[in-house]
Amino acid sequence: MKECGSCGLCCKVMAIRELKKPAGTWCKHWGKGIGCTIYATRPQECKGFNCIWLVSKAPPSFFPKTCKAVLAVCRVIPGEEGIGIHKDDAFKWVDNPELSSFVKNTTTPVFTVSNVFKTISPTNKVAAKLLMERSNDL
Repeated sequence: MKECGSCGLCCKVMAIRELKKPAGTWCKHWGKGIGCTIYATRPQECKGFNCIWLVSKAPPSFFPKTCKAVLAVCRVIPGEEGIGIHKDDAFKWVDNPELSSFVKNTTTPVFTVSNVFKTISPTNKVAAKLLMERSNDL
C-alpha cells in the first residue's frame, strides 16, 4: 500500500472547513518533516480524505509532491463524480505530460479546483457551468 510519506500537499491545496483553512495556504498543524501535528485528533474531513494517487494504481508521476497537484474524487453535480485537480502554485501542465495526456483522454469529468471551479475538458462544459453556478455553496 502507498503512503503519504513526506508529501502533505493536501494540507496546503485543500480547504478544510472544520479548521477554517482556505485552499492554497499551509495548514497551521502541518510541520515540515513532521507531518500533521494533530493527526490523532485531526478533523473528519482529513480522516476521510485519500488522494487518487494514494488509493489507485496511478503512476509515480501522479504523486502530489512530484506533480505539484492533488487529484481527488469530487462531486461534480449531485449524483455525478469527477476528478478535481487541486493545483499548487508551482504546478505547470508542461511539467506533467502523463497527467496532461490522462486529462485529454479520460471520459471522466475533470476540473481544476480553485475558488471557482474551471473546466479543463471541452466535453465537461455543462457540468462545469452547473458547478460554477453552485461554487458559492461549496
